[in-house]
Amino acid sequence: MLILLCLHLNFTNLKFLSYLIVGSTFLVATSCNNAPKSDGADTSAPKVVKLSVIGTNYTVDTSTSKIHWTGSKLVGSSNSGTINLANGNVQVDAGKVVGGVFVFNMQSIQPQLADAESSEKLKAHLSSSDFFATDSFPTSKFEITGIKEGVDTAQVVFKQANNMISGNLTIKGITKGIEFPAKISIEGNKLMAEADFNIDRTKWGINYGSENSIKDRIISKEIEFHLNILAVK
Repeated sequence: MLILLCLHLNFTNLKFLSYLIVGSTFLVATSCNNAPKSDGADTSAPKVVKLSVIGTNYTVDTSTSKIHWTGSKLVGSSNSGTINLANGNVQVDAGKVVGGVFVFNMQSIQPQLADAESSEKLKAHLSSSDFFATDSFPTSKFEITGIKEGVDTAQVVFKQANNMISGNLTIKGITKGIEFPAKISIEGNKLMAEADFNIDRTKWGINYGSENSIKDRIISKEIEFHLNILAVK
């Protein structure tokens, strides 16, 4: 009887172990599937902005320029939406971008969910102190600190990129230097820029639901951004 009991316990343990392995594999696979499929922006200490009066100023067309964001859970669905540019300008000298500033209207953050009620609830939560605290920090800002022409497309996800942009990103009063690949083109009086990258939001003090906390369902630390910017002179 004792031998049979031991065999039963061992079999039960093996079954539990197999379930644990399968469950862990599913969790990892799901997490990978929900991870941003974009380039992670390299984050560093903020850099000194080189102010330049040389060149031609291009003003960002805030009505045409689009910024899309996506946030994902480690297990489960993702949420996406838009945010508007409040204003921006880009300096161009000899056909090359030499500077620029972009101001984002954080109070315009708008989820794009299936129904309006869910979108408004998520908008309220994203606007709260759990995330962007838009009453206290109504704007965010990105300032270009440098641009390097040429990109090794074998090393990046965004294959259309032709420049590496570095700059200071300020969110909730916290400024960090970032670098990401982008596509920049100038045609006549129009400048067009496109980028697809993600940032680790916890570096800007946005910690709600991240892997480092136990709040809510676990939410990925990465926020993915897709930018389509149009500026005209």
